[in-house]
Amino acid sequence: MNEIDSENIEHLDDDIDSLNNRALIRRFFEAVKKRKRSVCFKIIGRARDLDPGEADYLEAVAHYYDSNYDNSIRFCLKVREDYADYGTATALLLECYAAQGDIINIIECISKNK
Repeated sequence: MNEIDSENIEHLDDDIDSLNNRALIRRFFEAVKKRKRSVCFKIIGRARDLDPGEADYLEAVAHYYDSNYDNSIRFCLKVREDYADYGTATALLLECYAAQGDIINIIECISKNK
């Protein structure tokens, strides 16, 4: 099974060993949407052949939706400028700083990424 059929899946971590990376990532975002924290991390551990920085970005997303902004920031900062997920990681980083009310880091991040 390489397609997600969320209406027919009782548990999002069912059959994840049989999914390809694309299906795993879709299942990851389904788990994020349903706030299934442990499933998110389980899926990240199973994903292979990710783009550079993609695993760190996904980890940051999982922590963000778990309201663990410090860990989300830590993983966002691991995504380098030359990685495809840099822009989305930077946007998430700004959201984390905003959630914490950290205006100084928001301004520094915006200034760095002009």
